[in-house]
Amino acid sequence: MKSPIAIAPPLALPVPRMIGLCDDAEVIGSDFYVMDYVRGRSFWDQRAIRAPNVGELYTATTGLFPTIGSVANGAGDPCDTRSAFRNGANAAQVRAICVAQGMPDVLADSYINNVTQVAAFLSGNANLKPEKADTWTVGAVLSPRAASPWLSNLRASVDYYNIAIDDAIATIPVSVSLNKCFNADGSNPSYDANNFFCALIGRDVNSGGITNALQPYLNLGGYKTAGVDVQLDWSVRLADVGLGDGSGRFGISSVINYLDKFEIQNLPGGPFQDFGRTIGSGTTLPRWRSTTSFTFGTDSMSALLRWRHIGAMMDASKVTNDASTTPGVKAYDYFDLSLRVDPAERFSLRFGVNNLFDKTPPVVSGVLGQTDASTYDVLGRTYYLAATARF
Repeated sequence: MKSPIAIAPPLALPVPRMIGLCDDAEVIGSDFYVMDYVRGRSFWDQRAIRAPNVGELYTATTGLFPTIGSVANGAGDPCDTRSAFRNGANAAQVRAICVAQGMPDVLADSYINNVTQVAAFLSGNANLKPEKADTWTVGAVLSPRAASPWLSNLRASVDYYNIAIDDAIATIPVSVSLNKCFNADGSNPSYDANNFFCALIGRDVNSGGITNALQPYLNLGGYKTAGVDVQLDWSVRLADVGLGDGSGRFGISSVINYLDKFEIQNLPGGPFQDFGRTIGSGTTLPRWRSTTSFTFGTDSMSALLRWRHIGAMMDASKVTNDASTTPGVKAYDYFDLSLRVDPAERFSLRFGVNNLFDKTPPVVSGVLGQTDASTYDVLGRTYYLAATARF
């Protein structure tokens, strides 16, 4: 493992129908034809209700070490005497909050924090309410009924989605609580030490460092997200277009997602802040994401080249702290290659290489060694070989 350094008038009007999704959700939607090879589809007034799960309700207090960044990048602990918070016009008010959170007064004017991770506690919340979502989508499916072999196997779809969630169940990252407590985004203009976000931060009475920040599951104000999903599938039999006389077939399949926004309201009545195209707040939200596969095959073999694209993102600290200079991540592209061969009627061999060019994952939040293992490949180039026999 290396260290890290997705115009013709309509022939028929939409006919609403009710579709049961689950016990606590329903959809009013419709399908309609625009042309004989284009179908439109829409869903609106979709209401879904999700009750908190057992983990969100009853998870025992669990220690973790979230990253808050460094003062050198405009992030880190606002109580650090080197930070912009301690040297601006509101430095005295910032100092007072630090002391109110448990920092010894005698250390307040010399406190320096050289760690980028702090001790925090995740916990369940038995008082959670169900979260509610309202969703509407509109899209179209293209499937040409063409005689040309170049178009007869083309299928494409595009869908716009818009989702709003109230009383969303989630946790607030410590880095967000710090920025909001110390008014980096205007959330605490009076510098009230009893502010909701300030109350989530606790300090060691000896060192002044953050040692018991709280990340309980909460009903946040809500989420709003919207974007576009596109899918394209196309294939052609090579013999049908004059390229040989065998069973060869070439195809392309692509799934693309464009994220228009991902807004979070941390408290009911508070402002929504757009975390779209950011990484580091507990979520990874690229503006563009796609997976495209190129395939070639015959009756006895097939080959696939897959291209995975993850768009560039800025660090999430920029959303709640304009002064943050914590670097984001550049766009990443991975390529995977696989080959299947059938040397005999009931025998198959498969060989593949993931992360063909051995790309290392990016550094997240400017902390060497930290990345998002759920999004990026942390193993580097890997190989696999498999054999299948059918009896």
